[in-house]
Order: sequence, then structure tokens, then C-alpha cells
Amino acid sequence: MCITGSGRRAVAIYAPRQFTNRENLLNAGAFAAVVDLDTGTVTKLPERYSLAYHNPGCGAGENAVLTRLEMPASRQAGTTARSVLTTVDTRRPSGSRKVLATGQLTSAIPVGDTTVAAKGDALLTLDRRGAIRATVRTGGSPFRLMADGPSDVALQVARGAEVDLARLAGGRLVPVATVPTGTVKLRPGGVGRVFAVGGRASRHLVGKRLPAGWRPVDAPPDSDVSRTGDLVITRAVTGREAAGLASGRPSDGQADRVDIKARLRAGDEVRFSILPSGLVGGESSPAAPGSVTTLADPDAATVAYDLDGSCAVRRNDPTVQAYQPTRQQVEWAADLAVHGQLTFQRPANWSNNGLPAYSPQGMFPSMTLAGGGTVPAQVFLGILAQESNLWQASFHVVDGLAGNPLTSLGYYGLELMAPDYTKIDWTKTDCGYGVGQVTSGMKKSDTGQWIAGVQWDHTKQKAVALDYATNIAAGLRILQDKWNQTRSAGLIANDGDPRYIENWWFAIWAYNTGFYSQIPASPAAPWGVGWANNPANPNYPADRKMFLTAPLDVPDAKPPVDDDIGYDNAKHPNHWSYPERVMGFAYTSLRRYDYETGSYTPTYATAQERNKLIAQPPRFTFCVPAQNACDPTVSRVPGDYPTAEPGPCTRDDLKCWWHSPVAWTDCSINCGLENRRYTTVEPRPYGSSIYDSQCRRTGLPSNALIIDDIDSATPLGPQGCARDYTPAGKFSFSYPSRVGPNNVTIYPGKVDTHQIGGGFGGHFWFAHTQRSETAPEKVTGRWTPTTRLNGWAKVMVHIPDHGAHTQQAKYVINTGAGQKTRYIPTRTEEHRWITLGTYQFSNVGAQSVELSNISEDGNGTEDVAWDAIAFVPLAAKPRHFVVAMGDSYGSGEGAGSYYYETDNNYGNRAWNACRRSMKSWPLLTRLPGSSSSIASRLAAHDQSMDFQFVNCSGTTAEQMRSTATPYYWQSPPSSIGDYHLAAEGQFREMSQIESGVLDGNTTLVLLSAGGNDAGFPSTMTRCALENCATASYEETVRLRIDDAQVEVRRLIDAVAASAPNATVMLVGYPRIFADYHQDSCVFARYTGAEMDMLNRLALHMRNAQRATADAARVAGKRVQFTDMVEGMLDHGTCRKYDTNHDVLVPDDINGVVAGPAGEGDFRMVDGDTYATCVGWIVAGLNVCISRASFHPKDTGAVTYSSAVTSRLSAVGYN
Repeated sequence: MCITGSGRRAVAIYAPRQFTNRENLLNAGAFAAVVDLDTGTVTKLPERYSLAYHNPGCGAGENAVLTRLEMPASRQAGTTARSVLTTVDTRRPSGSRKVLATGQLTSAIPVGDTTVAAKGDALLTLDRRGAIRATVRTGGSPFRLMADGPSDVALQVARGAEVDLARLAGGRLVPVATVPTGTVKLRPGGVGRVFAVGGRASRHLVGKRLPAGWRPVDAPPDSDVSRTGDLVITRAVTGREAAGLASGRPSDGQADRVDIKARLRAGDEVRFSILPSGLVGGESSPAAPGSVTTLADPDAATVAYDLDGSCAVRRNDPTVQAYQPTRQQVEWAADLAVHGQLTFQRPANWSNNGLPAYSPQGMFPSMTLAGGGTVPAQVFLGILAQESNLWQASFHVVDGLAGNPLTSLGYYGLELMAPDYTKIDWTKTDCGYGVGQVTSGMKKSDTGQWIAGVQWDHTKQKAVALDYATNIAAGLRILQDKWNQTRSAGLIANDGDPRYIENWWFAIWAYNTGFYSQIPASPAAPWGVGWANNPANPNYPADRKMFLTAPLDVPDAKPPVDDDIGYDNAKHPNHWSYPERVMGFAYTSLRRYDYETGSYTPTYATAQERNKLIAQPPRFTFCVPAQNACDPTVSRVPGDYPTAEPGPCTRDDLKCWWHSPVAWTDCSINCGLENRRYTTVEPRPYGSSIYDSQCRRTGLPSNALIIDDIDSATPLGPQGCARDYTPAGKFSFSYPSRVGPNNVTIYPGKVDTHQIGGGFGGHFWFAHTQRSETAPEKVTGRWTPTTRLNGWAKVMVHIPDHGAHTQQAKYVINTGAGQKTRYIPTRTEEHRWITLGTYQFSNVGAQSVELSNISEDGNGTEDVAWDAIAFVPLAAKPRHFVVAMGDSYGSGEGAGSYYYETDNNYGNRAWNACRRSMKSWPLLTRLPGSSSSIASRLAAHDQSMDFQFVNCSGTTAEQMRSTATPYYWQSPPSSIGDYHLAAEGQFREMSQIESGVLDGNTTLVLLSAGGNDAGFPSTMTRCALENCATASYEETVRLRIDDAQVEVRRLIDAVAASAPNATVMLVGYPRIFADYHQDSCVFARYTGAEMDMLNRLALHMRNAQRATADAARVAGKRVQFTDMVEGMLDHGTCRKYDTNHDVLVPDDINGVVAGPAGEGDFRMVDGDTYATCVGWIVAGLNVCISRASFHPKDTGAVTYSSAVTSRLSAVGYN
């Protein structure tokens, strides 16, 4: 640690003492922080530095230099180290200046705008760019540099048994005194003071002409001196030092008391102790790799990671995010690795992974193959394709983002085929990570162990989990080791030349199921490669062709197999042995989804093919009675496995293990060869992502109090964000516990908790919906403000641009005086802040916002995301609490610009077509006393208004007020057409009355209802398909309109009960067709008579709705009605324009619109009988009629809003 010249700031380098046991952490693993000594504010610095006595170095001013030593990553990378010197202005710690210097520089300090440092026997002066301005030879080893006034440097120079005390002044080395080694040490003081500290310092320096500002201090040489020299600290201990008092007590996570012994300048001795108040200024530093944290472990039920897991690298730790490479990046790394070229340097904190600088094949050097040669790239790529689909991160993570490392359910010790999350067993874990599913070295118990020539530490383990290139380097060594094992044991394929792909058969076999070495004491016992991957194993269909080359039909398989093309084999790879699959992927590229093009495309270059079908071993190649007790002429059930298929292995224990050389083809003619697309490190492929992080406060008012789902001031993950706000609280999880196997407490919900390096601040969590509150997979996230609110505040939630799907996200707002519940759909597909509502908070009780993964349609498929929330304090209660609810005429159907979460997925069971439009008339309405629309006021964060919008296209009044759970949420019809019919109008959203938008504060409800109850959409369809202009049909529709009023009245009553203080404005429907219309319209589908009838029915609907509103008002309900027959100003469709009528009258209502006009709109879907699709809209094509048909256009929405605005003033709403 050092103190700046003013004495107001300290710069500290710190790390767990275990770091000193590891060279890489000692050189470049320590943390750093700047401490404001006046306020106690701590600013963590983002990079890592050397844990050295000389680091950091403060100057006479407010700058400090921090040093990091970076060693060569491998022998191939050379032998020269380099030093990274970072100058930090402690007044503005976020800004820094970095220079690189060859070799090891120590004791660096800032002097003016230069840096002075020691190197060998010289002092170097470097300018701002790192160029050497001056070199001064010292005749010894210079060390312990410090400021000596504003422009000079004090230092010590070691010369054998003596040390010179000297200074660098005016560019010259000036000797001051020579003392025996270890007797006097220079210590910096404030404003360029220098103290020479030693037990007999005054005697050693007697008669010496000390420079101004130097003073001897008689105290033990290792004492610390205050900046003025008035206090000398001779001892400071906590009892936890490695060389101090070994109390042995466990850490309780609290700060330790520091016992201090000191002496005043006058000679008086003082003793005192200090108990630090705790962490100041932010979060704790990242966990030390492989170390035991000195902070108390958190409550296991409140964090997403597992404290007692047996794998070395945690899932669900925000500081541990694996970058998801593109397919090009994986191919690049594999192509380079097989030729030992992954020796480039990853910089420290690459992709914000918290690791020091390293080289992938510096950590895991390529092994020399027995017999020479290299691994063909396509062999290795085939293995990676089979192991992971070329994913390094979880399959939930798109290319270019980050998330949990790719692991299997074996991480939790669960059965892979039928996992039961309540049976987490840490004794049965399979710690496979990343693109190569590397297991060797990846358990906690492997830390510090030597495995296959590599000593594993936590840095290596973390690099394997987080960096695809390092994972590939480690995975390659496993394959190379298997080649050496099998070849040395005599298992040689064909001519044994490693150039040929098929000659890797035995190494691939052992890579998957291991190699059983011969037991010297029992030479006749089975040994070699196991039976499971023998092509003769009856588990594989006898008539299969080479993997990925031809369709396979296995009618008696479970489920039956009936391929159309060869690549369909990839759907059921279990019908081929592992080596067969790898061979198939060597010649036929894995196809993976390309997020940029939205299609499945090949992922890597395939092998140079010659005669691949001839080159594959026949089925019984490894089945020879005299070799492995396998007889092709036999078909028997093994005695030890009575349920197994009968096969050629004659051993009851199925240990028909192969251990002999065998040749089945002439590789010089038939076998495949390597085909590398990438042969040099540069130019390397770079990744991009279709999603990004939201690092700005876009969409929030300036006074918003933000609580994110993680608490880190520095970026985490490749798209992490540097925090530019002060967190207003904390986020935590709540997991129900169970007693699992071995009587261990487990948390099943953590298995289905996932993290993504995106969203607000560069991180969010998600899990999948469950139905039951008692589900073991239940996950609850909670945002809790640090300081309780007292008064009115808006609550806003950030929805990330992906990974949020549920239509029933249930937010529970604990206000301190009670609870409020709000449901929202979340598939926004964009970063967006959504206002849950405006609530009155009381600081009397606990406050929080909660979201769980429990939903009424929960079935484990839809994502629930936890990102950030914001509280927006208001000066007073808003004047207006406005709710828009109802059907398509209020949602803005027909106007376009629909919110994506309300317009998506027609054709599957995630369908939502509520189609709430940003151009809808409720948003365009102006409240009395305001010249701005509701939309404009929302954009301006108007504190006098709260607005909620829950309209849904296709809904009925009955659906709006229902509290029953729709049957199709849990038992959807098998037919997609039947599902569409059942889901219409509500989809998977909670009913509008249950959504949580209405309460006693609501002042205005803008309501549109009744048209769907009267069956008006079916009326329009019938009239388009057949003649409907008959008296009997018109009467039928009139009766339906009258009957619908019963449901509308029930809805009004339900709204009034939920919002007793609100004015309910029932907004009517217009005439669809212009009063002066054409003789026929819409491709001649509507005759003049039909248009007249439909307009008469509109008048009947208007009269019926007005009567309903009047009756409700008489009954004491605060209900008003807006007449849209008059309000639409006869702007209907199919207007007839001639000289007798105004040709400038707009046509504000759509006619028939060809679908789909949005992703939730009707379209052609196989098996769908719900959408109306006809051939008369576009000649020669079968086109579906859009939901937007016969709805107001965007201009119609403006007309609507004008009518409602006028009506609100007329009825006295204010």
C-alpha cells in the first residue's frame, strides 16, 4: 500500500495469501483499489497486478503506478517477460494510462509526467508512451524507489553485504550513505518526505549530510511511519497471519480486529486496537481462484450457485461466465491446436473472465504422439461436434454472449435420461465442461493434482470452463493421451499413420469409454477398449450405413426411426458407436443454427475424402473369438445382463474387450486426410451476437433508483457493463430446500436456474415456469431497497431482449403497508423498461419486489427472467390513474406497430395476438387539461399520470372478467387449429380483471367491449363468403348484440368493483362501411345490401351499448359512453367518391387486409383449421385474412382518440 502526496488517498494491492504459492497469481493476480481516506469510499480497479513489496508506487502528487509482470505463455512464445505499468490518477481512478516495457521492471513510481522504475542494475525513466528517456546505471540492484520531493527519487541500491541509500536528482545518481544490509530501510512520507528507518538509524547516518526532507527514525526497519513521522507503527496483527498467531478459529465473515503497537515521535509507546466497520464502497473482490473465501459463505438458499458442489467451477456464479464462440471460432481453435499453434496470449481479464494473462497451449501444451505426427483436424472436430455441438457455454446462450459453462446434468449427479431434480448427488457428479466436455482435472478434488502431465490449479480449471480455446487445448491432450495409451499397448489401426483419419479409431474409442490397461498379475484377464463402442455390439442396428451418409429405418426402435436423408441420423446417434459417429462428423459437417442468417448451416470444413465408405471397418472387425471372446457366428444373451440384446460377445460379463492391432483397409488409398481452413493465428475470426447488453439508463427518468440482479461495479462477462449509478438495493434468490441423497440439503431449483451475459448491466437470470407453488423447482427472485421508500413511487422492471417468454410474469410489490400484484407478458424481444404501476410506499414495513417462476400455465417450457428493477419516487400522488382495457378496437388492431410481446408465435402454443399497438387510440387520447397525448406524457415520464394497457384483440367481455384457469393452459388440444380456437382472445395472459391494473386509485378506465361477444367477426366472415343480406340473418345478429349486453354489464360491474373510484368510459364501435359506399366492395365480396345491413347493425350495437351504460349509471356506476358511429365521422371503408361527395374525406377503416401483418397474425400453418385463408385476395395464391381487417387504421386511431378526448371533457372527467 502507498499514500499519495496529499495524504488523502491510499492505493492498496491485496490478495489472499494463497496467491503467493502460485507464480502466475503472484505476478499478475492481485487486486487493487483506491481508498479515499476522508470519506472511506473504495474504488476497485478493474485489472490485476503483481503481489510484490514494491507495488504500488505513489508519487509526490496524486498519481500512483501499479505494476504487473506478464511471463511468456509457453516456450514457443519465447523467453522474454514484459511489465505492464499502469498510472492511475487517484482523484479519478476510473481513468488510467498504461505502458508496456520489455523485461521485469520493479519499484515503479510516477515522477511528473514520467515513470521511474528499476530494471537490473539500472534506473529507467519512461515517458507517457513507454519510451525510455534515460538510463542511469547504479552499480548494484536498485530497489524501494519513492518520491523525494516533487521531482527527485530516493532509493536503495543493494551491493552484496551493504546497501547504498541514494537519490536520483537531476538525472544523476547521488549517494547519501552506505549501511549494512537489512539495518536501515527507506520509507516514504507525505509531500516527498523520506524516512530512514532502522533500530540504529541515527547512529548509521551520523555525520552524513542528509538531503532536505530526509530524517532518520530509530525503530525496527520494517516499521511503518506516518506521513509526518509523528507516529511509528511497529506492529499490527489480527491473529490470522500465516506467520502470526495461529488461532485456528474459522472465519465468520466479519472484519477482524487489528491490534496495533506504535510509538510517538516523543518516544511514548501506545497500544490500541481497531475494529473496521466492514466493507465500504461496494462489493467484495472476485473470489480468489482455488482459495477459501475470507468472507462468510452466503445463505445457500439465497444464491444461485451451489456452495457444496463437487465440480471445480461453479454454475450460476456471475463472476464465472463462459463466452459462447461462433462455429468459426471453434474451427479456428481446433485447426490451430492440432498443430500446436494455440500459443498466443490471452490478455489478463480476457472477456472479463477475471483471469491473469495466459496462453491456451501454454497451460496445456500439445503432447508428442507416439510414433510422431499430429491429430487430423477433422478427427478432433468430429469429437467436438459429438461432445457439445461446438458449444462452450450452455446451449441457452447464443453465439457471442456468455452464460454458464456447458455442463450436463451430471454436474448435479443426476440421471441423464430421466433426471429427478430432487436427487442431486454430489458423490456422482460428472464434471464435463465446454466444447470438449473436459472432465479430467475439473473436480474440486483435482485442484493441485498432477493429471496426465499437467498440474491443475483453479486458474487452469476456470480457463477450461470459460475459454473455448483453452478447453480445446485441454481436450486435445486427452485425445493425444488416448492415442499414446492405445498405440503403446499395441492397438494400432491399419498402418498406424496418424495422418489418416480412420487410423484414430482406437484413440477415439478410448476417448469416450476409456482404456483398460493390462494387469501384469493377471495377463489373461480382459483388457483394452470396452465392449460398449464395439461396432459388433447388438445395441447398434446391423444394417446401418456409415453415420450421416444414408437414411436409417428401424421400425422396432423406441421410438421408431424412419429417416428421410442421411443427416437425419444425427437425430438418433445412439444407433452408432462413438467412433462411428466421429467418423461421420469428420466427413459430414455438423449443422448448427446460425443466428445471423436464421438457418441451419455447416459449421466446419470436412475431411479430404477419398474412399470413405471403403475406409470404415466392417461390423465384425473387432470381433475375433481368439482375441476378445467375440464370435460373429453366435447370438446369445449374456448371463450377467439378462435384459440385453443377444449378440456375439460370448462372455456373460460382456468384457469382450479389444486389445490387438488390426488392419481393415489400405489407408494410403482409402482413408481421409486433414483439411484445415485455418493455418495461422491471424487473421482470426471474431464473434458477434444478435443480442447485446443494455449499459445505459435509456427509458428511465433521471431520479430512478436502480436495483440490478447482480452487484458489481466492474464488468462481468464479455458484454458486461461498467456501472454508472449507485445501487439502490440488493437482489437475492429464495430456493426451497430438500433433503437429498446421503442426507445432504439440496436446492432443486438451482438446476433450472441459468445466467445470461446480456440484459441491463450485462447480466440476467432465467428459469422455466412451473405450475405448483410447492414445486421443488420453484425459484423466487427478490429486489430489496437499501433505504425504505416513504410516499408514492412508480415501479419499473427491465425486460431483456431475449430469454423472457412467459405471458404470466407475476410481480408482487411489497409496499411496506401491503401487497400489490401485477401480471405482464414478457416476450418483448427488445430491452425495455415496463411500468408495473404507481404505488404508495410506507417505511413502516419491509419493502421488496418479488418474481417467481410459478405460473398458471407453467409446464417447464416458458422462460421467466430476472433482470433489473427501478423505483421512481414521485413528489405527490399522480392525478390520473388510467387503464385501457377491452378488445381489438381498443388494442389498436389495424393500426400496426404492435408491441412484440402481444404479437408473436401464430402456429404454436406460445401464441399471443393481443396486438396492443403503439398507435392505439388510448395512447393518443389527451386527458382534460393537457395538450399532450398519453403516449407523449409517458415518454416524458410525467409524474402526474399512471397508465396501464391490457387490451387484447379477439377477447370477449366474459374473458376479460373471468377468474377461471383456461383448460388449454395445462391440457392443450392436440390439433393446432383447435388450440387456436381455444386460445383466441386471452392466449396465455391473465384475464384483464386479474392483471392487477385496477384498484381504488384508478381514476379512468377506457373500455372497449361487446363486439366479440356479439360474434361480429364471424358475421363479417359469413358475409364475405356468402350472401347474408336477409331479414332473418339480420335479426339473428340483432339478438346476439342484445344478448352480449348482459356480458358487457357484468364486465362493467366487475370493473367498478375493482376500481370503485374510476370513471368507466365505454367506447363504442363505428360503422365499418361509409354511409355513401360503393355498389360492391372488397373484391366484390360485400354487396351494397350487405354493407347497408352491417351499418344498420352497427347502429343497433351503438344503441344497445348506450342503453347498457345508462342502466349502469342509474344503478350507481360511474359509467359514460362515447358514440363512435358519430365519432368516426363517417370515415368508414369502401367510400364511393364522385362529384356529389367530398373526395377529401379519409378512409379510416381497413377493408380486407392480407395476412400475416405481424407474427401473431393469421398465416398458413400445416394442420391449422382456424385461420380463414382464401384465394380471392391475391390471384393464384391462398392468402389468410388478417386480424387487422375491418379495424381502424392508424389515421382511424387518431379520429377515435379525438372523439374520446372530447367526450372526457364533456362528462367532466378531470
